[in-house]
Amino acid sequence: MAIYFEDVSRHVRMNKLIKQSIEEKNKSDSIESYTAMMSHEFRTPLSTVLMLLENILCLIKDETITNFLKLIQINLWTLTYLVNDILDLKHIVEGCFEAI
Repeated sequence: MAIYFEDVSRHVRMNKLIKQSIEEKNKSDSIESYTAMMSHEFRTPLSTVLMLLENILCLIKDETITNFLKLIQINLWTLTYLVNDILDLKHIVEGCFEAI
């Protein structure tokens, strides 16, 4: 009877470990999926606005307006670099980042 109890106990512990492992894998996959989605959600609108802004800058001849637009452009590029840095940091922490 004692041997049977030990086998059941070992089986229960093993099932708990397997369940924890599966939960950690699902959580990791979920984080990667979320990060990929957020990367797209940030980068796409930023890229679109930057492209439109560059086109507008080619059309505008007024120096005052051009200066304001260039200031907006600089800040959009800064925001884009910050988003990229945040995503790169996530890859470094996960060990997925390859140095060039």
